[in-house]
Amino acid sequence: MDVSLLIPAPDTLPAPGWLMNALLIITFTIHILLTNAMLGAGMIGFFHWGKWPGSVPTADLDRGLAKRTAAGIALAVNFGVAPLLFMQVIYGQFIYVSSVLMAVFWVSIFILAIAAYYAVYASDLVYEKLGPNTRWLMALAVVLMILVGWFFTKSMVLMINLEAWPQYFAAPGGAMMQTQDPSTLPRYLHFVAASAALGGLALALWGRRKKNTGHLETGRAMMSRGLVWYGVATIINFVIGAWYLGSLPPDVLAQIFGPNKLTMLVFLLGVVAGLGSIPAAFSRQIHFTVWLSVISVLFMVLFRYAVREAYLSPYWQIDQLPVQTQASALVVFLLVLFLGICLLGYSLKLLKIRQKEVG
Repeated sequence: MDVSLLIPAPDTLPAPGWLMNALLIITFTIHILLTNAMLGAGMIGFFHWGKWPGSVPTADLDRGLAKRTAAGIALAVNFGVAPLLFMQVIYGQFIYVSSVLMAVFWVSIFILAIAAYYAVYASDLVYEKLGPNTRWLMALAVVLMILVGWFFTKSMVLMINLEAWPQYFAAPGGAMMQTQDPSTLPRYLHFVAASAALGGLALALWGRRKKNTGHLETGRAMMSRGLVWYGVATIINFVIGAWYLGSLPPDVLAQIFGPNKLTMLVFLLGVVAGLGSIPAAFSRQIHFTVWLSVISVLFMVLFRYAVREAYLSPYWQIDQLPVQTQASALVVFLLVLFLGICLLGYSLKLLKIRQKEVG
């Protein structure tokens, strides 16, 4: 069957393709940093729940983690809206199809995300009644977030594996998940390992705040544990990353690392930044570790974009999409974006003040 016949007509871009792609990459990078950090914080919080080091009461740290994780999930979800909308505009003819093919699981993503948020939120509210047993609410939230990540991964893989689309006609129930793509599992585990790493980095930053507010023993212990989590998880992630790279189809690898030297440079810069962050973490250079990890994630997002382009190249090129620039809509969007960033900055300032008050 000629799968190209199953591709819907592309949407008209309201702005130049390079601008839409830039906004997609920027917003997705912010979203994935927040998502990784919150999932990782939940994972690490479960292991340390009720067993925090230092003189600060473990109940205060348990509840503090729950509050921060709940706020982080809210931010991650909100920052996920923008890249999803840009994806729908640029790759609408592919992502809409994958969403319909696995509609049952796609719709459940939003239910699971809301349930995860409330599980984290409840772990603070019911702490007085359940005490350390509230760690199981955190465990529930982690499991739900892991499921969300798995369904998103399957959707993104199904979107670029058009050869799997005809399976729908054999079982048109909206529950399609199988793509036969060997890169699916390592791609997903790469996300989980990155979450453990960035969750450790978030723990280290929280420990630094504790240290600066007078809780020296607790702060230093949290920084040390968080940076060890980051370093070990990043080492594991390099192994998974090599697995993922080796699982990509030969024709995709040929396009990525063949004529396009820029993609090779992006990949190498991401690897170098990630490798450099490991000794920085183990030597407790927290600021250096943060910057290198952010740079590494940004370049890996760019590489992920190149992989998607290589998969879709037989059917789609962004420079072939119709463009009808809507200047007024673009100005309104940029204005609202600026105001939104200002409002977010003010909200984070208030949150920072509140966190200082509660410790």
